[in-house]
Amino acid sequence: MRPYNTLFRRQAIRGLSTNRPFTCQSTHIMDINTGNVDFGRTCPGILMEDLRLNMPESVAKIRKLQTSLSRYRVPDLCALGCADLAIVRGFISSIGSLQELHVINYEPDASAIWSAIFQHAKSLRSLAIHSPPMIRSLVWTPTTTSQVIQGLPQLTRLELDIQLEEAESLLSPTDDAQQQQQQQQQPIQSVICKLAEAEQLESILINVNLPDSANIFADAHTWNAYGPTGFGLHHQEPRKQLALKILDKMRSSKSQRSQLKHLVLRFPRRSYEDRCQFWTVASSVHASRDDKGIINLEVNERAKEYLPPWPEYGGIFVEFDAVANAADVNHMPPYIYFL
Repeated sequence: MRPYNTLFRRQAIRGLSTNRPFTCQSTHIMDINTGNVDFGRTCPGILMEDLRLNMPESVAKIRKLQTSLSRYRVPDLCALGCADLAIVRGFISSIGSLQELHVINYEPDASAIWSAIFQHAKSLRSLAIHSPPMIRSLVWTPTTTSQVIQGLPQLTRLELDIQLEEAESLLSPTDDAQQQQQQQQQPIQSVICKLAEAEQLESILINVNLPDSANIFADAHTWNAYGPTGFGLHHQEPRKQLALKILDKMRSSKSQRSQLKHLVLRFPRRSYEDRCQFWTVASSVHASRDDKGIINLEVNERAKEYLPPWPEYGGIFVEFDAVANAADVNHMPPYIYFL
C-alpha cells in the first residue's frame, strides 16, 4: 500500500488553489486519533473515502464528527463537495460508536445519511443538522422529527430547523380555546408538536432562517457593494414570545417527563460586507428553567459568522515539510490541515 501521508501529499498538490508559498498559509491542525474530526463547512468526499480505506481503525474510533452534506461546491459556503453522498453515508457507517454528529446541510434533504445516523442509536447523544440561510431544505419534517425522537433514545441534545411559516403560525392570534377545538377535530402536524413529545432531550437548538424581506421577527435587510445599507431591526418581543410558546407546547404535551433544561432559538440571516464578501449573522434567544420552574430569557443580538470558520483557500492539505523530513512516512501522525 502507498504510504498514507504520501498519498495525501499528491492530493494536496492537485487541490492547491493558491500560488502563495505553503509556509505563508495559516493552518488548523486536526488529528484523527483524538476521535474528534472536524471538516468544517466542506464535504471532502475524496478525503473521507481515503480515511475509511486507509485508516479504518482510526475512523472506527471517531466519537465527534463535524461535516457538511453537499454533492457540489456551494458558492460562499462549501468549497468542496463530495459528488456522491453515499461516500458520506459510508464514512459515518464505518464509525464504531458515534456520540456527537454536526452536519451543515446544503441538500434538499438528508435522506442519504439517515440510515447511517440511526446505526448509532445506542451511542448518539448529540445530533445537529442545519441548513444555512439561502438553502431551502426540508430536512426536518414532522415525520423525520418523530423518527429521530423515537429512533435515537440516547439523544440528549438536538439542533434542527423549522420553517419561518411554522414559527409565524405559532404566534398567530388564534385563542387557546379555538386552537384546542381545531386540534381535536384535526390534530396539527408540525415539527414543534412532534418535538414536544420528546422525553429524553435536555437541550434543543431551533434555527429559524430569516429571508431578506421583512417578517414578524425582523425588518427588511438590504445591502450594496459596500456592505449592509439597512441591517434590518430585530424584533425582540416576537422572538421571546416564540420561545415561551414552544416551552408551553412542551409543558402541555402528553409527555409529562420532559428533561428539557435549555432551549435556544437562533435566527440566521445572510449578509455581505465590503465588496460583497459573504458572511452570516444570527441573533438568538436563550430560555432556561431553574430548579423552581422559573423561566429565564436572554436575548443575544447580532452574532457575526455563527457557522464554522471558512477555509481561507478552500483546500485540504497535509504538512509538506513534516512529510518530507520524516524518517519513516509510514509512522507519521495523520494530521489534516484546513487552509
